[in-house]
Amino acid sequence: MSLPLIRARLFLLALFILAPLSARAEVAWRDWSPAAFDAARAESKLVLLDLEAVWCHWCHVMDETTYADPAVQDLLAQRFVAVKVDQDSHPDLSRRYENWGWPALIVFDAEGRELWRWRGYLEPVAFVGTLAGLADSPQPLAESGFRALPPGAAEGGLPRALLASMERRFAFAYDAGVGGWGGPHKFLQADALDHALSAAVDGDVIAGRMARETLTAALALVDPVEGGIFQYAVGAWNAPHYEKIAGSQAAALRLFAAGAAWTGDKAYADAARAVARYASTVLSDPAGGFFTSQDADPDVAAGMTGKDYYGLDAKGRAAMAPPRIDRNVYASETGLIAAGLAEAGADLDDESLIGRAKAAGHWLIAARRQGDGSFAHGERDAGGPFLPDTLNAGLAFEALYAATGERVWLAAATDAAAALLRHFADPAGGLANAEVTLVAAGPVGRPFFHLDDNVTAARLLLRLHHQTGDAALGAAARRIFAFLQHQEAASPGSFWPGLLVLDGEAAAEPLHVVVTGRRGESAALFAAARALPRPWKRVELYDAAEGPLPNIAVTLPDLGRPAAFICTATTCSLPVFEPAEIAQTVERLSQPTN
Repeated sequence: MSLPLIRARLFLLALFILAPLSARAEVAWRDWSPAAFDAARAESKLVLLDLEAVWCHWCHVMDETTYADPAVQDLLAQRFVAVKVDQDSHPDLSRRYENWGWPALIVFDAEGRELWRWRGYLEPVAFVGTLAGLADSPQPLAESGFRALPPGAAEGGLPRALLASMERRFAFAYDAGVGGWGGPHKFLQADALDHALSAAVDGDVIAGRMARETLTAALALVDPVEGGIFQYAVGAWNAPHYEKIAGSQAAALRLFAAGAAWTGDKAYADAARAVARYASTVLSDPAGGFFTSQDADPDVAAGMTGKDYYGLDAKGRAAMAPPRIDRNVYASETGLIAAGLAEAGADLDDESLIGRAKAAGHWLIAARRQGDGSFAHGERDAGGPFLPDTLNAGLAFEALYAATGERVWLAAATDAAAALLRHFADPAGGLANAEVTLVAAGPVGRPFFHLDDNVTAARLLLRLHHQTGDAALGAAARRIFAFLQHQEAASPGSFWPGLLVLDGEAAAEPLHVVVTGRRGESAALFAAARALPRPWKRVELYDAAEGPLPNIAVTLPDLGRPAAFICTATTCSLPVFEPAEIAQTVERLSQPTN
């Protein structure tokens, strides 16, 4: 008998022997809801929460190996209520546990107290040993919470000593000569680059070197064939994890475009356009929104990885089925990409990018805005409303106003801001991630404050305060800022560039440029103003036919032709009539006086 035939018969014998095992019941996954904890209480079981991401390689491996193991299935059936959640569909859980990575594994007792947390893949033997030990001896983990803002707490900027300490930490965390901040994970850290770019524009040479080095290194994450940017790399920028998620595309759009506006570097502009091309094709829902992500791997079960697929040229990829796209269309991800496209379009003077952002903005209003002004997450939400959806919709609308000067987007942004404060403002001082839906003794029974989302919300509210003159928006931003400072004081030594960015914006008036004249006739001046490489700016278009701007303290004269009026925190210019003179005038006004 030939060797191939022997192998074939052995394979068939193995299939016969293993057939009873393959017929075993799979894990009986439940949805995340109070009913899961009711069942755990009634059956004297613990609750296992598996937070997965559809684009996550190790989540797929966990399904293919660990959860397919008979011993794991038996243990879960006998002693656990098993809950599996796609983290993209549940921003309340995603934001709470995102620092644990995906898959995030959390075990609770029936009262909602956390007993164990784990980041990433666990092979079957270790998984069974850990879960069995927890079931035999459940011991709640120590909890750490948020500090409520005391009544009457000061709402100023960062104290000088704390600011200096945070700046030192920011510099120390930088990976000099390589780019990026922090450990082995290399990605475009938006808040860190925002801080570096802001300082660089103001003449900080060291910050400029950080920004250039990081943006140049991150070009290695851009897919040269299909466009789009991979989420991150490990160890070296040219060793990516191959998932492409909406948040990464949004950050890359605006950061590469901002880098191009500042430096004139064509490579950055090309990278921004490659990401825009991918977002506007592969991730684009024909109805107007954006899909959530594209998987890292074409087929884990068959052993085909992202490294195999993305190592091919266009012809090679065309012969294969591409990695799966998560075609859920969420308000949070659509808002992020729309904001990124609008900002990139303004920086690169590309009306096609702004046009795609406008389509997404209209879709958000038509498909996701609810009667109370908040934004639904998906078509059928499991809970909500969630902070990221209304927040990111507001970001998109504000970015569209900055890119177009069209008042409809300012109105939409202020409506979203009002909904943010109405739904999520908490007595503790910050914005809660979601309304609490689970009555539990553990942390999931109390509000959760995603600190970076709170930074983003305070920055949005500050911008809208300056654009509208609404004092309530400014007061809300200052209160959130004070809440965030209170959390920093409770855990000093953290790396938190977003708080540095917020501090800089809260301390200064934005550069203000008003372009006057009929909308069509003043387009070139407005385009030059919106492309100024100044992150903290307010650019508006005043067409008398559209009525007065909402927050202008002076009467702007009609000079018979389009003109730009430029004001810094202390100085205003003569009217500027030529687009090329706008940047020169801003540079001159920004120079210190003798």
